[in-house]
Amino acid sequence: MQSLFLDVLRCPACLTDRAFDLVGPRSDEREIREAILRCRQCGHEGHVQAGIVDLMHQPPEFVLREAQGLERFAAEMRSDGWDKEAVLALPYRQDGYWYAQATAMHQALHQHPFGPGQRLLDVGSNTCWASATFARERDLDVVALDISAAPLQGLATAQWWMDAHPIFLERLRSLMFAPALASEAFDWVWCCEVLHHNHRENLERTLAELFRVLKPGGRLIAVNETVRSLRHPGVRGQGAVERVEEWAGYEHSYLRRTYLRAARRAGFEVAVKGPWYLPAFEQGMIEISPEMSIAQGLRAALAHALRRMPRVRMRYLTWKTYVTGAAALFFVATKPGSSASPPTPGAVAPADRELDRAARTEP
Repeated sequence: MQSLFLDVLRCPACLTDRAFDLVGPRSDEREIREAILRCRQCGHEGHVQAGIVDLMHQPPEFVLREAQGLERFAAEMRSDGWDKEAVLALPYRQDGYWYAQATAMHQALHQHPFGPGQRLLDVGSNTCWASATFARERDLDVVALDISAAPLQGLATAQWWMDAHPIFLERLRSLMFAPALASEAFDWVWCCEVLHHNHRENLERTLAELFRVLKPGGRLIAVNETVRSLRHPGVRGQGAVERVEEWAGYEHSYLRRTYLRAARRAGFEVAVKGPWYLPAFEQGMIEISPEMSIAQGLRAALAHALRRMPRVRMRYLTWKTYVTGAAALFFVATKPGSSASPPTPGAVAPADRELDRAARTEP
């Protein structure tokens, strides 16, 4: 950690913002590597180990089980050939899961007016690929938050990114439903496939806490979130979720409206986004060629037509979400108030603004 990070922290015991003092810090040329953090208000102590700030305070048993499961999963990843080189290639890996992650990141970078020096919180950072991408591509000050510090499946992986690129990432071991972070400290929050790691009460708590840590006008970007559908009515119906449960993953699956209502109750203004991996929402050109089958040509023509009809496109997205389960949840939640960084002109396409207006009509 760097000393300025003290201004972003909150004591998880007494909930006082910016109350920590450093005790006995040991530093290298980049950061403070070892130290004790002591709260001036209540005396609570946290620790800095290998540059990672550990403020995990009284974690519930299910959190401890999940963190231990991530360490076991990291061991299996190593046996499957995952190493530093493989991680540093993320998210550009040839499989469907990572295609969805890469597409979500590409969409976020093109739809939102990130500005150099703004602060972003990456919730459930895991391999820290998204943290590194935001730092490299948009020069953001990034805080990676996770419950695990393990390499491959936790905050220690950030060291690989920092060694490979001229970036710096703050790393915080803390709970997403009780983050040890000061109020109104962030311009952006990124949640990639992480909110469903909450039971229903903690989903509400997490969104309320993310609202708290955002500045007025700040945005929460949630992507690739697990949702229930008629085809996949429960957790067991979704292969990826079932696989994670083998490693004590604290997995849940909710209807889309459950997430959106929880975000609105937290105080956010919420807008659904169509994922770019669906051709009707992708911004690139749709080509129809003689080599296509009739079915492929019809799908391409339908996607082209839907792009011109935002409200119909929204109904199509609802069908893909609630019926077929082919669309994960993407939404943007904005904290009301004036943003210190006005949106970049043209950052959001007109069709997406129409989609946002249609999305807000969902009950």
